[in-house]
Amino acid sequence: MKKIFTILCAVVLTFHISAQTAKGTWMISGATGLDFSSASINDADPGYAWSSGQESTSSVLDMKLLGGTFLTDGLLLGIQIGYKNETTENDNGDGAYIQKSETSETTLMISPTMRYYFSEAGVWAQISYGFGSVTEEQDTEYAGDAINEYKSELDLTVFTISGGYAIYLSDNISLNPTIGYAMSTATIEDGAYDPIYGYTEDLEYELSGFTFGLALSISLAN
Repeated sequence: MKKIFTILCAVVLTFHISAQTAKGTWMISGATGLDFSSASINDADPGYAWSSGQESTSSVLDMKLLGGTFLTDGLLLGIQIGYKNETTENDNGDGAYIQKSETSETTLMISPTMRYYFSEAGVWAQISYGFGSVTEEQDTEYAGDAINEYKSELDLTVFTISGGYAIYLSDNISLNPTIGYAMSTATIEDGAYDPIYGYTEDLEYELSGFTFGLALSISLAN
């Protein structure tokens, strides 16, 4: 009886996987994160720059949405849109020269993506190449209510290799834990300094690191 039950479970699981990764099936996958933190200084040594009553708050909103279709059984081609906003507010108290400041950094990415599901195991591998921009805005309030506004923008490209596992919750819904490795290049126009001509050359710097995530996917058959 146990063997029969095990075989039936395997058949049902295989049906779920085959249906969700069959040719012509559309898939929508999304992930989001929201983080908020707050800190304050209640007592500080007057000999330092920190002052009592200083407060700092920060919030991060991170969203990713992937949509695509299976060109063949197991092979998905799609587009991923990513949006991230990180905002930090500082209140240094009335006794500080810089009284208040607010910094906002917004990242917007569009990434053509290819994903392949291996047989009926639910394991998949994915590659994507994204391009977009990072915009940073800062407002600073000085003593005497003087306001200074600053804004900068840089171009960003990201190449990511990742893998995951589809945990099927129903015929068309799955939960996908993922791990990946991302390599990004940021470009600041006219950000490199030339000793003769000044800031005339683009400045590039590269970053890399591991990524972790959890996404919910919905499959829509034709």
